[in-house]
Amino acid sequence: SQDTAALVAAVRVGLSRAIVQSIVGVEPELPVITLEPRLEQILLNSLQKAGQGQEEGVLLEPSMAEKLQRSLIEAA
Repeated sequence: SQDTAALVAAVRVGLSRAIVQSIVGVEPELPVITLEPRLEQILLNSLQKAGQGQEEGVLLEPSMAEKLQRSLIEAA
């Protein structure tokens, strides 16, 4: 019902700070990495296929996986 949805939304807002702090601690900065929309879509499609049992694990072309790994290491 709408009352349940409104209650859940209100609880999420109320707990948002506690949820984030439980993940990252009390640091004033939250490190993030952004992805190009095309890469994000490729990763999402691969994850969806893996979740549906169509593939085992995340399937990426080796060159793309290596490039992604290098970029993540550089960003860290």
